[in-house]
Amino acid sequence: MASRAARRLLWASALGVFGWFAAVYCITATFHLAYSNYEVVASALTSGDFSAWPAWLVYLAWAFVAGLALIAASLALAAQAFKKAGLGVLHALCLWGASLGLALFLVGVYALAAGRSIGLSLVALGLLSLLAATAAAGFGLIKLGASANSALMRAAGVLLIVGIFLEVLAPAAWFLAFAGAARLRERI
Repeated sequence: MASRAARRLLWASALGVFGWFAAVYCITATFHLAYSNYEVVASALTSGDFSAWPAWLVYLAWAFVAGLALIAASLALAAQAFKKAGLGVLHALCLWGASLGLALFLVGVYALAAGRSIGLSLVALGLLSLLAATAAAGFGLIKLGASANSALMRAAGVLLIVGIFLEVLAPAAWFLAFAGAARLRERI
């Protein structure tokens, strides 16, 4: 693997750690705070008036969007690393999945804010597209680990694929990918 691919994978994994951590934290905090403030959240959501939302819910929603943007950026950088390593199909899957997923998610959020019922479907499609791109990144890490004889990269790829279903594991997977890319960069 070339030095430029390892450097891009370092940046991708660093962004992936922070993006997945932010997304998982926002989901967990939202459930916890919504459970303890059930009446306030239920009345705000059923009223349809976004100005009635509690401030913490708005801040957590924007932090979740920022986390998804970091995840999409990490997948785009991982796609560039896969391109440099000669994994063209995984490059396309990661890049298209990340950009399409983020675009669908943002359009869906704006459609929901405008009161359109299609927004929820677009948000779900965007999240599924990001998860598919994450799976492609996991397979790419496994392929890179096999070609570079790196057990850390292969473990990161497997953990990233499992992290699609157990999102708590995804930051750990990107952290392993960071360690594996740093090790590979030292070898080059």
